[in-house]
Amino acid sequence: MRNLMRGRIRIEVSVPELDIFLRKLDRITNQISFSIVLLSFSIVMTGIIIASALGHQPILIWNIPAIDVGFSTAALMLLWLFISIFKSGKF
Repeated sequence: MRNLMRGRIRIEVSVPELDIFLRKLDRITNQISFSIVLLSFSIVMTGIIIASALGHQPILIWNIPAIDVGFSTAALMLLWLFISIFKSGKF
């Protein structure tokens, strides 16, 4: 009672399935962040494709067409996303 009068009180809360919830939350945030990265990359690639079509010249990165580099990267990221979804069993 003395601690209560001084404004100090200790409360313990126990959540039985907190570990399961945190693992699911971690998985969800990982998938959402990866999806956002993939979406932003797709938007940038769309801009490069439109700029290339309007400029009538291929856009080069280290003497390699940017569209090929972007398409390959997006395909690998999409493959990685599919593999992670199938591994998790939540499809």
